[in-house]
Amino acid sequence: GGYVGRAAAAAEIVRAGAVPPLVAMVSAAEDGERITERAREKAAAALRYLTHNHADNRAVVVQCGALEPLVRLATRVNAPAKARQHALQAVHQLASESDDSLRAVLQMPNGPTLLASVPFFDLFNDIDLDPFLL
Repeated sequence: GGYVGRAAAAAEIVRAGAVPPLVAMVSAAEDGERITERAREKAAAALRYLTHNHADNRAVVVQCGALEPLVRLATRVNAPAKARQHALQAVHQLASESDDSLRAVLQMPNGPTLLASVPFFDLFNDIDLDPFLL
């Protein structure tokens, strides 16, 4: 248990290749693929979990193209609230990874509004983020 155990598990999951399928699930509806909103929510939660306090994982998730579909999910009005919240937190974590990621989000439609929407202290919320328990 503890933070070290969670960080090691998150790194192992990313090394196993989990990120590209999760990114595909978050953006699936946009590609015309059928996916349930619950599955999309869990994919966003998993990306949030994998990037929480883990700079190496954040870099991989950004390289896999997660920023844009997560921003779209976080700002999609008809998306379930939990899915939007997971996507929003993941975007904040990814935007904090590098100036390039921050600039990318700021250049997206609704990006600046999205980044301003979460109070600063919420970004460092130390809750357990296991996506399968949320």
